[in-house]
Amino acid sequence: MIYKGYVNSAFESNELSAYSLENDLHEQVLCFIHSLDSDALARLFAVGKGDALTVYIPDFRASAARSEIEGFCRSLEDFLSSLVGATFAVAPYADYMKDTLEKIDCSLIFEAE
Repeated sequence: MIYKGYVNSAFESNELSAYSLENDLHEQVLCFIHSLDSDALARLFAVGKGDALTVYIPDFRASAARSEIEGFCRSLEDFLSSLVGATFAVAPYADYMKDTLEKIDCSLIFEAE
């Protein structure tokens, strides 16, 4: 999976764009996210890095317990590792990402009610 420093440099250099996954892979990820039914998750973003990598960026509620966050990320990383046909990474959301993510078309793929 991806490390925070790598994500920082990708945001700073504007190397991120809209993700490009086959619909089947995208649907599998969305179905999995909904199946987790995590109260900790507030929003989930997806962006592309080059042609080969899709980065998922979860944003958690301020009230989320650390164990909930770690459990969600571990489950998501395990699931993404099981998919064939694309390379994935997971990176934590940070405030400095906000402007970049809002400029990337369709980067917000999940928002809790």
